[in-house]
Amino acid sequence: MFNASAILDPATFCKNRGVSIDGNKAAKRLLRERAKATYKLHGFVLENTKFKSIYSSSSCQQKRGHRRKRRNNYDCKPEVSTCSDGNNAASPFVLEGHGVPPQLLQDHVDLCDYLLYNNQAINCSYANFFGELSVDWVHFLDMRGNNITSSWPPLVDHDENGSSMEHRLNLYLAVMNRIARQFHWSLQKQNEVSSCGDLQFLQPRNWNVRFRRGAIIPKDVFAQKGKYSVVTPIVEMIERKGSDAPFLIRISLQGDASASRTGVPVTLVFEAFFNK
Repeated sequence: MFNASAILDPATFCKNRGVSIDGNKAAKRLLRERAKATYKLHGFVLENTKFKSIYSSSSCQQKRGHRRKRRNNYDCKPEVSTCSDGNNAASPFVLEGHGVPPQLLQDHVDLCDYLLYNNQAINCSYANFFGELSVDWVHFLDMRGNNITSSWPPLVDHDENGSSMEHRLNLYLAVMNRIARQFHWSLQKQNEVSSCGDLQFLQPRNWNVRFRRGAIIPKDVFAQKGKYSVVTPIVEMIERKGSDAPFLIRISLQGDASASRTGVPVTLVFEAFFNK
């Protein structure tokens, strides 16, 4: 579990038990905690040309160790597990302190469930190879195994409650993109505090999204938090040597829809690819 409030929700460091504190003290506190968070964040990056994720089709048995190292009183770096096929896998982590309201995360799950159910699909995908947060086409895989490509937004863009599918998807993309960009900025600039002007130039080179029916994240990952029923971001960060976009940040959500039509959970995976 990783609390990223110093990176993603810095306003929390301007108050102490709900009371605003001196600006100079708040800035020093924020920089101190940001340095600790950035150090730990580096420990979640896997530097290897081969990578087997928890989302790979073939499973692997991980060798788990329990040795921990500490440095400068910072939190320890997480372990990198070795699969039976020789590939290395960085441990995914539960993200806390992200500053995203739980109701909004739940809406992302509800949107995924609605799109899959209404299109009788088991998964769908979106992608943009220019980094822009815009979608023109969506690809569905239906229950018969047929691949279907449809324009986006759909002709009927509103659900039974009158909510716009396009608007809700844009919200999901904005939330995921914000987390990915802030993490990448922190890894590159470390203790520097980012601004809106900095981040607008830090768009991913390309990204893709996959919505699918079913739970693919192991429950032991959620055990870090102890609340499996709560929609919580799960993050993986991979450094891929020899790639045009060598840095990958993957953010996943998994859970049950508020009014599930099938009783089966859904999984949302956002992948952002950055230049070094």
